[in-house]
Amino acid sequence: MKLKSLALMAAATAALTATQASATAFYINYSGIDVTTALPFTANLVGDQTGGFATTISGTRNGIAVTGLSPYASATQAITGSFPYTNLGGLSYSVGTTSYNFFTYFDGKNYETNSDINPGGDDSNIAGTFSQIVPASVTASVPEPATWAMMLAGFAMVGFGLRSRRKQTVRVTYA
Repeated sequence: MKLKSLALMAAATAALTATQASATAFYINYSGIDVTTALPFTANLVGDQTGGFATTISGTRNGIAVTGLSPYASATQAITGSFPYTNLGGLSYSVGTTSYNFFTYFDGKNYETNSDINPGGDDSNIAGTFSQIVPASVTASVPEPATWAMMLAGFAMVGFGLRSRRKQTVRVTYA
């Protein structure tokens, strides 16, 4: 009876925790010429995304560390796995006190706006065109909670089975 209730608890735990874990990483590397300063720039970004939206970001822009995601230009932080890499809302990130928004415009090209040059984030002051873009790529995902629950339930059942095993008595009879 105890074994049946243990098996039912394990099945219920597995069913309740059977949600998909989707931890994937994205990589966006781009470079271009800043139209305001006429100087080249490069950005190398890496982060995590859940459900197609960036949740963390790190990397560098012109060798200066990215400090995190930014709400600049009403960014949606949406990331796709192929072209277009973002939507018009784009991916905004901060480098020190300046924010940058990387986005795909209606013309199908990728651009970047700069909060120092264009505080509103409008496309009227586009700060570059890009020569290299590496799209989002998927890395190994985190095991699903249901997998962990089933493994733990299996260990518990094996342990319970070994513990509750009755000792066999051996009778020796002499003729």
